[in-house]
Amino acid sequence: MKKLFFLIVTILFYAVLLGQNIPQNPNQKDAQNRKQGKWTLLYDADYKNVISEKDAVYYRIAEFKDGKSIGKTRYYFISNGKLHFEGEVLEETDKSVEKLKGFCVWYYENGNKMREIDFDDKGNVKTIHQYDRNGKLYSQDVLDAINKFTQANQLYEQKNYQEALKLYEEAKPSLNVDILGGADYYYLISGIALCAKHLKTYGKAAKYFEEALQIAEKYYGKEHSEYGFVLEQLGDLALLTNNIVKYDFYIEELKKFYEKTKGKNSKEYIAILNSAAFSYYYKQDFEKAAKMMEEVMPLQEKLTGKNSQDYAILVYNIACCYYELKNCNKAMPFLNEAKKLFEGLNLQSSNNYKGAIQKIQNCK
Repeated sequence: MKKLFFLIVTILFYAVLLGQNIPQNPNQKDAQNRKQGKWTLLYDADYKNVISEKDAVYYRIAEFKDGKSIGKTRYYFISNGKLHFEGEVLEETDKSVEKLKGFCVWYYENGNKMREIDFDDKGNVKTIHQYDRNGKLYSQDVLDAINKFTQANQLYEQKNYQEALKLYEEAKPSLNVDILGGADYYYLISGIALCAKHLKTYGKAAKYFEEALQIAEKYYGKEHSEYGFVLEQLGDLALLTNNIVKYDFYIEELKKFYEKTKGKNSKEYIAILNSAAFSYYYKQDFEKAAKMMEEVMPLQEKLTGKNSQDYAILVYNIACCYYELKNCNKAMPFLNEAKKLFEGLNLQSSNNYKGAIQKIQNCK
């Protein structure tokens, strides 16, 4: 699961006001490529840094010294210019803020307080107070559930999946989309699914990933990376449980997703085509697998070139298909090419190279 900047994110339905006056700052870096002085930065609904104002929900005003945020950092709604967040940053990357420290406050678009969280010097949560849009403090049951959800996120990041799953499931009955908002409810459901997958309870994982897919479609849309992420997880689970029918279905969905979001020449699209070919190979439909792999060859060559390990493995996999079909006439050219490519890459110790040598001998 991706690290969250704000532990509890509320999805905002907004209309960006054209011509909103966003304060400008120097945004300067030193010779070591470190941020210095005052900066204005743009962020989307998930608090990820973006370049274009049309993709942004918030703008951030911050001051940096040697690449680190100093003093209070503030986020404002682009829609109306009102304050959304005020607090200190402990850690961040060029893409997002990762940890906060001290006393931090969030606000709704209407100006009412949304949340207060007190962090220690290491970025761990000490106390949380959560408010509804009318400024009313949530019940203790809801606050306890939010606290458990926050702790579960931290345990997940520490790879303590058993304890994280326990807290996620304890929190879930008291939380819903209205309380958390679409984005954080998605993280709650996908958190349960990911923990279940790590713990190899695949039935539970599939159930919650299917729910997460519906939430991602509704609140993010079918072209968002989170939607693609859940499709990948469902495809992986189908393969782990030997459900080839479902695997084929999710592979086809992923092909549409990456063709639309990344393009046919992207590494993601090519990887999905390879996965689809593997599905045919797994079902021992070697003829279809070989055909699909050969269709991938020019795309793979364009992406990585012929002198790459990915291309060499692809050539070897095609050879394996024809070898399984007992068609050495077709297998040999691919086996010889794969052998040559592996040698050029100094991969003579790899199992694929050894397999190519053995198949060449068997075909003679």
